[in-house]
Amino acid sequence: MPSTTLTRSMKDPPQVGEFVRHEIVTSLNLFVTDAAKALCITWPALSALPNEHVDLSAYMSLRLEKAFGVSMRTQNSYGIANALTVRK
Repeated sequence: MPSTTLTRSMKDPPQVGEFVRHEIVTSLNLFVTDAAKALCITWPALSALPNEHVDLSAYMSLRLEKAFGVSMRTQNSYGIANALTVRK
């Protein structure tokens, strides 16, 4: 049986908005609109992530990795494995 800490981390992954804001948007000198276009999403949808209004989904994690070549290791591996299974 998984520990309470592990179970909690899978249900409530850490907020990665600050990473997205600094390592992707700011460091690449992008406007949120430009980054959103690269991800094929609306700017309000992306803006909610760096402003820490939403958590990073497994699907968005994969999109960020593919579009910007960054590793989103803070997203739990369970969510990423699930997303990869569904996408096959």
